[in-house]
Amino acid sequence: MRIIIAFSTLFLLIKVCSAQEIQWNQDHSIGLVPAKNWKKDSDPNKFRFELKSLLANPPFKGSIEIITAPSRNKSLNELWEIYVTEDFPKVINGFAKIDEGVSVVASKNANWIEFYTTDYNILFQMLTVCFVNDNTLFIITCTSVPKHHDKVEDEFWQMIETITLK
Repeated sequence: MRIIIAFSTLFLLIKVCSAQEIQWNQDHSIGLVPAKNWKKDSDPNKFRFELKSLLANPPFKGSIEIITAPSRNKSLNELWEIYVTEDFPKVINGFAKIDEGVSVVASKNANWIEFYTTDYNILFQMLTVCFVNDNTLFIITCTSVPKHHDKVEDEFWQMIETITLK
């Protein structure tokens, strides 16, 4: 019995010690727990994390970034219609929708869309998740190359699930 308790305690200590801590944006209004090996962008004006591997080709595997904008008293669905449904096909180079749906982020209703885009002849797979809180639109942009998307998609959603608002 003591051996089982000792192993359980050791496992719990290892789990707690290896857990990532919450990282906050510059004004501490939103935070998330980055997945293992995801590094915060050195630019203090960005709330962005990247996963790179020097062994991968290309070395970029994925990024997640959160930006905010005033919602101007519009609902999530109104903003979604204006910016995503109407504008994405017009302004995003090579836009091709894969899927879209609804979710909950930080106890707020959220909409998400997954799509392809091209930039400098490179194909990217994107996941954009939006929600509104206190007259602020939060836009979470997850970017990967299709080759690595299946490997990082679960990590995108795991990080999104850790989002905390202050």
